[in-house]
Amino acid sequence: MTAIFWSLPSLRDTRRISELIKAQDPAAALKVVNAIETSVERLGDFPLSAPIVERGPLRKISVPRYPYLVFYRVGRTGITVTRVRHAHEDWPRL
Repeated sequence: MTAIFWSLPSLRDTRRISELIKAQDPAAALKVVNAIETSVERLGDFPLSAPIVERGPLRKISVPRYPYLVFYRVGRTGITVTRVRHAHEDWPRL
């Protein structure tokens, strides 16, 4: 299994998503964060399975059942999650 690292911006993104949802439904916020984390954990087994996005080595996966995208890079030491964004955000400007 490949090592997974979360960048500070990706942690902030996930926290922001959680706080926005938690204001309406705390249980839903937990489900969304768990889905994001589960999606990222799966990358450890198949790090090259997601498509490359427009900018070189950056890849993205969709979070099942939720409108979120996880952006990451694969390096020699492992996977680095760079951002977590809502699918309707202007994500190409990452």
